Amino acid sequence: MLGFHSLDARESNLLPWLFAQAGHDPAVFQRLMQTEAARVRELLSQRGVQYQGLKSALQPTDRGQQIVLLYD
Repeated sequence: MLGFHSLDARESNLLPWLFAQAGHDPAVFQRLMQTEAARVRELLSQRGVQYQGLKSALQPTDRGQQIVLLYD
């Protein structure tokens, strides 16, 4: 099972939407999250970036706001 460096469920608008797309089924939601995590890791890898190497950039601080922008 793939882990996440940071996932802010309280501030995210995407997670409730994904849970609804999964039919409010926790097992389906978990599979969906794992599939998307693998897809993001693959996209990064194709561009020479390893997800594990992003850890310090993905863990939020207690100051300011953090965003992630993925460009193709």
